[in-house]
Amino acid sequence: MRQKTTSIVLTKAEAALRHIEAAIVAFDRNLFDVAITLAGAAEGMAPDPSTASLFEAFRNHPLIITDGVERKKWIGFLDAERNWLKHTGPEHPPTMVIDQTAAVIMLVRAISKAQPAFGFQSEAIEAFRDWVIENVDAV
Repeated sequence: MRQKTTSIVLTKAEAALRHIEAAIVAFDRNLFDVAITLAGAAEGMAPDPSTASLFEAFRNHPLIITDGVERKKWIGFLDAERNWLKHTGPEHPPTMVIDQTAAVIMLVRAISKAQPAFGFQSEAIEAFRDWVIENVDAV
């Protein structure tokens, strides 16, 4: 039997990397809700990067904002699955379709924010990045 550990000490960088790698494992198992939750937490652990993260690029995209899409509505669209998984209330329906694309976007957001901020790399992130590049048209 494995010995139980009662506590661990982590830096934010270590925790973010662990969350991202666990999110990739969940993604590979089609547990898209789990992948979104873990990746969203990792994204939130990272300080604001000196360069724009993927989410910031989406959130502030001038063509989207100037085409009449209200900024608040656009951000709500980008965060819909993550917010539904985190919150309850009348604005959140009782069910939601959570698909592969939403999980990919959340993972890419987390990696694009946390990786430059913390400077980590892993085989899991590289394999996921390769998969995204190979499957971008299907996603």
